[in-house]
Amino acid sequence: MHQRLAAGGEDHAGLEPGLAFAEIGRHSVLLVEADFRSDALSQLFGFGPTKGLKFQLTRHKKNPVSPWVVIQVGADPLYAMVTGTNDGCGHCGNPLPGEARFCPTCGNDNADAGAGLDSGAFLAAIDRFRQAFDYVIIDAPSVLTGGEVNLIQDAADAVVFVARRGQSTEQDLRRAVEQVAPAQVAGVVLFEK
Repeated sequence: MHQRLAAGGEDHAGLEPGLAFAEIGRHSVLLVEADFRSDALSQLFGFGPTKGLKFQLTRHKKNPVSPWVVIQVGADPLYAMVTGTNDGCGHCGNPLPGEARFCPTCGNDNADAGAGLDSGAFLAAIDRFRQAFDYVIIDAPSVLTGGEVNLIQDAADAVVFVARRGQSTEQDLRRAVEQVAPAQVAGVVLFEK
């Protein structure tokens, strides 16, 4: 039953199916925050700075057998992999000053620390998560603001769009659907705001 779903948009409404599955208590659900420009999932659950997805993807490129760390949310079988802080060394996790290329603590090169999403590492991570959780819900950035969602959709079985009444236009929704084609669209969530 392992399912993956990518949800794009600022309101994170695509996460609601995952929350509902977790509340039932029969399915383990992992929410993956894959929007590196926002820490909305961290804010939603009140998580502080953490060694999140970006740090762990970098670490797994260097050491593929290192364990993945997720956060359990409450008593339900609901877990989260948040974006986390992106200002740490990808090797030892210690804070890096400014745009440092080399870590003063461990001496490793962090030239790729500021890079965007690594599609190969991300796909491998999602495949691993599929083995451990019944549902993996990926909170993706807005489709029309960048190309990351096209990398993320390759890891998803379906896409749920989030639109806001009065702000999202029919034309924007059509452009978003065209951008993720041929991905399966599972639905559109319309928010009243």
